[in-house]
Order: sequence, then C-alpha cells, then structure tokens
Amino acid sequence: MRYDQIYDRINSLCEERGWSQYKLIHESGIPQSSFYNMMDRHSIPQLDMIQRICDGFNITLAEFFADNDAEYEELSKDDLLFLHISRNLNANSRDRALSYMQALQDMQQNE
Repeated sequence: MRYDQIYDRINSLCEERGWSQYKLIHESGIPQSSFYNMMDRHSIPQLDMIQRICDGFNITLAEFFADNDAEYEELSKDDLLFLHISRNLNANSRDRALSYMQALQDMQQNE
C-alpha cells in the first residue's frame, strides 16, 4: 500500500462502519487537530498514528494494510458476523462482550 492510499483506507473503514471521522477520533484517542492535520495535508503518516487508528477500529496493522479479505476465507458466516458486530462496538461494549463470551466458554468447558 502506498502512503497516499492510507487516507482512502481510513475513509473506507469509516464508511464500512458508518462512522464519521469525529467518531474515529473519539475511538482512537487521537487529538482532533493532529488527525485533521494529517488528513488535510496527506503527508506520510507516522506508524504510531496508524496504530492508534487501528486501535480505534479494533483491527491490527496487518488488517489495515491487507489488500483483501483473503485472510478471512476460512471463517464461517457466523464467525464473520461476530467479527463485524464486534468491530462496530465501542471499546467498553467490546470488552463486555468479550468477557461474556469468555464466561460462556468457561461454563462450556466445565460441563
């Protein structure tokens, strides 16, 4: 991915989630002025800024830079649905959902 494609990727991920850039700024904890300066200038973004954006989207750097969804070919429709839903939750709700799923797994292992 060329550095100028990073901005298209950020906009695409926002669009997929129905997020505004403001929502991404809130989820990632990036200062608003830093984010808009980066987006407006289309300068080469620093890796730590991209990592914070990935954290906001709840994705890895590898997922951010992936050219396609080939890595998810082996996932079932239910797996993809879980992934899609979790990515659209805020950090607090995502943590609660994960805790719930872990508790379910623990109960299942104890049966």
